[in-house]
Amino acid sequence: MNYENVSKKNLKKIDYAVIETLRKYPSRNPEDLMLSIVFFENFPRYITSQNKARDVISSLTQDEIIKEIIRQALKVAVVDKNIEDFSDKQNCYQFLNYIVSTGKKKNIDILEIVKSNPKQLDNLARSFANIRYRYRNPSFIEFLDNYTHRYIKDYLASLEEKDTLRKMSIFNVRIFSESVNKCREDILRGVQIQKGNVEYSVGRALFAKSVIGKRRNTQEDSVLLLEHPRNKKFKMLLVADGVGGALNGEKASSYTAKELACWFEKLNYNYDKKQNELLEKLKEKIIEINAKISKEKDGRGSTLVCAIVGDDKTLVVSVGDSRAYITKGNQIHQITRDDSYVQMLYEKGYIVTKDDMRFHKRSNYIVNSLGADPDNFYINSYFIDNDSYDKLLLLSDGVTDCLSDNQIMAITKNTPRDKIAAALVDAANTIDSHRERKNDSAYYDDILAGKDNTTAAVFTRRK
Repeated sequence: MNYENVSKKNLKKIDYAVIETLRKYPSRNPEDLMLSIVFFENFPRYITSQNKARDVISSLTQDEIIKEIIRQALKVAVVDKNIEDFSDKQNCYQFLNYIVSTGKKKNIDILEIVKSNPKQLDNLARSFANIRYRYRNPSFIEFLDNYTHRYIKDYLASLEEKDTLRKMSIFNVRIFSESVNKCREDILRGVQIQKGNVEYSVGRALFAKSVIGKRRNTQEDSVLLLEHPRNKKFKMLLVADGVGGALNGEKASSYTAKELACWFEKLNYNYDKKQNELLEKLKEKIIEINAKISKEKDGRGSTLVCAIVGDDKTLVVSVGDSRAYITKGNQIHQITRDDSYVQMLYEKGYIVTKDDMRFHKRSNYIVNSLGADPDNFYINSYFIDNDSYDKLLLLSDGVTDCLSDNQIMAITKNTPRDKIAAALVDAANTIDSHRERKNDSAYYDDILAGKDNTTAAVFTRRK
């Protein structure tokens, strides 16, 4: 069957499903809807069932939808007509330049190229949605759907079904394989907070889990796992715990994670061997983030604990009371110092044992966070020799308020490396804590499991 005819039929199905959904839900953003369609395996559920729109979109595979996005992008790149938003034209033009730079025209698997680069797919899907559904110009869309150009003819033909099927055994479904960092994509697209309960793994060394908990209605924690795109041994993980109320807290933690993700990926990969310079650059970025959040002046803020694993050392920075621990053998050591009221009481001897800090009635009072007055804001930093630990744990206070250091150590030691983050979060949501010394008005006698959002990120070193 002529692929041009197939393409037109598929576009009609996509348009019908998306437009019906936007009619049903006028407040929906066309870009967000399109991203849901191309990134989520159960994408039909994001389409309204009204007028059988969901049935129509269900007749298409995700690959077929992505191919139409690619076809439109190639056409927009070369068409000699103005586009409503120049950035959409620029996205498509940059994509074509990238394809051309491969040096191939025939038998190139453009579908695989796009699916293995989620950021590129994100940009193309947004442009597709803007042109077809946000700035809707029916005559231009009709012209575009029928447009062809000798320069892109071979590229369009390479998307033909028989070529895709021939290569499917090698490349298919890689968009959802281990090559795609789902944690990264959720952060960059701003959907991790909305999901509430998430679990991730990146490679064989980075793991994370975050849940809302039993006492909260919203998620304000953000978690990030990253490998540098040009150096897989250069890794970053972080936990950010929003403060300042549900909406403001989630905005601050999500913004912090997204900004640091973009910063890390643009960083020169050789910084894994330049720890002092790395620290200065990281501090500069965190100070910039703090200034941005503090300008909002609406009470939003976030804690942060971030670790960057380099060639022979690990850099850890912290703001607030989210913690970093390392373990080796039977030993556990807290790397970070809490920026909290109870930490100061403990250091001055007013709180006798470290474990009593979590039972204190002022345990949630922090004295430093992202979003603070820039004149009073500070960053704690630490360097750790990589040989000094087997496992690195980053934990929000939803974990450390509910579990003692001894419990954290026991769980870490007796759990398979890829299940440690999940085990810590699950334990914090199932195990109540009881203070040995009762009836002190400054302390709670008990801490109920799942009292807060609960997040753990874990890096495990191979022996």
